[in-house]
Amino acid sequence: MGQDGYVSTQEVLLLAEQLRRGNTPDLVIFYDGYNDVLTAEYNNAAGFTYNEDARRREFNLSVSRRQLLTTGLKRLLLDTGIAEMARRMIVGLAPGVYSEVQGRLVAIGAAKVQTTRAASDDKLQHSVVDAYLLNKEFADAMATRFGFQTLTYWQPSVLDKNKLTPYERVVVQSTYLPGEIAFASALERRMRAAGARAGIHNLSGLFHDCRQPYFIDDVHVTGEANRVIAEAMVADVMASLEQAHPRQAAGAAATGTR
Repeated sequence: MGQDGYVSTQEVLLLAEQLRRGNTPDLVIFYDGYNDVLTAEYNNAAGFTYNEDARRREFNLSVSRRQLLTTGLKRLLLDTGIAEMARRMIVGLAPGVYSEVQGRLVAIGAAKVQTTRAASDDKLQHSVVDAYLLNKEFADAMATRFGFQTLTYWQPSVLDKNKLTPYERVVVQSTYLPGEIAFASALERRMRAAGARAGIHNLSGLFHDCRQPYFIDDVHVTGEANRVIAEAMVADVMASLEQAHPRQAAGAAATGTR
């Protein structure tokens, strides 16, 4: 049921949709957090999805032929190599003025102001944590109503790794704008404190002192890293399933099976 680029709000809505269809699970595992942080920076507000500006433009798009063709042409250019080539040319011609981060052409001065503001914005950081905790409450309420278990894990990112490989160091340097590291780190600290009280399992320190090359980009990990993450979850998963099916668990224990 995992979806590319979803934030926690979308995951809770997806769960509600499945329950309405009669698909009631024994256990729901939420493994997320990174997208909630990143979209808050992009939108300067918590709880929104990626590409909110694009959805706003599309919703307000006039049905005139001219505007439809213009919008379609812009989308075609942005979705092909033409836009990428143009961004690289601009950065190459004015490296002290522009930079390219995660496919975005940004003015260096403006980026510093924007991300520094986000990093020091206590209200925005609080709102991200509050929105995430509220979504957990919604999921737990549905679990109580429909009789299933939930487990929530705050995922690690490359920023949580203290001993970066050379490749991971390049990932950090090429991915994050000034201030974004401070913003993400501040949010992780807030979530660690608030999440512990709310029963959220924080995995952000899982790779803290590891020297292995676990990250392939800012948040996605290698197969070996996924094994480590799964091992960190498996005891919780087994305990939840045993709580959901105590008779089956007792039978398995009596026969020495698992």
